[in-house]
Amino acid sequence: MNSTLLSKTEKQDLLTQLRERFGIPAAAFHNKEFMKASKGRIFLVSEESVPFIDSLNPRAAGFLAARMHKTLKPSTNLLQFVGNTITTNKIALTEAQFQDLNKWAETESTEATDGYVALFYRDICIGCGLKKGTSIKTMVPKGKRIPVTFL
Repeated sequence: MNSTLLSKTEKQDLLTQLRERFGIPAAAFHNKEFMKASKGRIFLVSEESVPFIDSLNPRAAGFLAARMHKTLKPSTNLLQFVGNTITTNKIALTEAQFQDLNKWAETESTEATDGYVALFYRDICIGCGLKKGTSIKTMVPKGKRIPVTFL
C-alpha cells in the first residue's frame, strides 16, 4: 500500500470537519491513525499497526474512512464505526424511507443541512447519504444494503 500518515495539521483538519459536520468528537478516534493514499482516499488504522504497514506492503490497511476532494465524503464504514457518537446531520429514517433507499430510490427529509448526512434506522447507523434540499440519496454501497427484516 503506497500511503503515508496524515500530518498533524491534516489530521486536525479532518477531525475538525468531522466534528463540525457530524458532531463526532476526536476521542472517537483514540488509538487510531489516518493514512492518505492515492485518489484522495483516507484510511483509518490502529496505532499499533502503523510500524508494520510499510514493511508488509499490503494492498490496503485498516478501512476506507473517507475521500477528500473538494469536500470530505465520509465512508459508510466510518459512519458505522462512530455511529453512536454522531450528534448532528443525522437523519432517522422511517421503515418506508429505509426501504426506498435500499432500492436506490430517493426519499425526503427536512432534518439536517445540505451535504453528506448520516442515515439511521432504528438507532443503527446504516451509512452515508447525500442531502440536497429535501431530497436524500443513499451513498451506501449496494453490497452493504440489508433488507429491513434483518434489523
